[in-house]
Amino acid sequence: MRDDRATCSCGTRHDEWDPKQGGDRDAYVADTTYCRGHALLGEHQQALPKDGDGRPIPGFMPHLRPRTAEDDDD
Repeated sequence: MRDDRATCSCGTRHDEWDPKQGGDRDAYVADTTYCRGHALLGEHQQALPKDGDGRPIPGFMPHLRPRTAEDDDD
């Protein structure tokens, strides 16, 4: 069983890249995926409350939730 604490925020583990630990320096390649959800979050991020210097006010986080009938009434 692998130790999840050793997993980086990118989703890989250090041993996967380290040949001394059975890994490969070319174990992964970078790729790009489009996600409509991330696009919506990015758009909404721009509309979050900002302080007098134009910086986002801490504590406000965009998130996704399922659409409801009330959303269609707007």
